[in-house]
Parts: sequence; structure tokens; C-alpha cells
Amino acid sequence: MYSTVKLKPELRRVIEELAEVYEAGELGGAADLSRVTVLLCGPITGEELDAMNNLRFIQCVYAGVDSLPWSHIPADVTVAS
Repeated sequence: MYSTVKLKPELRRVIEELAEVYEAGELGGAADLSRVTVLLCGPITGEELDAMNNLRFIQCVYAGVDSLPWSHIPADVTVAS
């Protein structure tokens, strides 16, 4: 799981029981982003999404998804808000 928002330590510990967790800045570019299958996001760029070629699920932390770069999200990726 990759998060573009800072997780509270206790939340991160819970999620780490189920998955590898990375926050923005902890991965080193497109090669690492290609490993991402779940995205917990606030602001995200199209370039970041393009590098996530294994992405299957996006959970937005803010109300609404109008600001997502939809043209960079494949049709088979589930988006929740």
C-alpha cells in the first residue's frame, strides 16, 4: 500500500499487519511505484499513477474525487471516496 498522506503511527502499525506500507517519499521513483497495488491518496499526479502499473484500488481520503487525474486511471482500477 502506498499513501500520499502522512499516516498516524498507530494506523500504520495496523495496516502493516496486512501489507507493506510506504508513504510519499519512501519509494524511489517509477520502478518502486510499479509495485503499488493499493493507493491511499490525497493529491496525486498523473505521472505517479502512470508508474503504478499494478494498481488495483484507490481510496481517496478527501470527500469527492473530482481532482483525480482520471485519464491516468485504468478502467479496471476501483476508486473509492
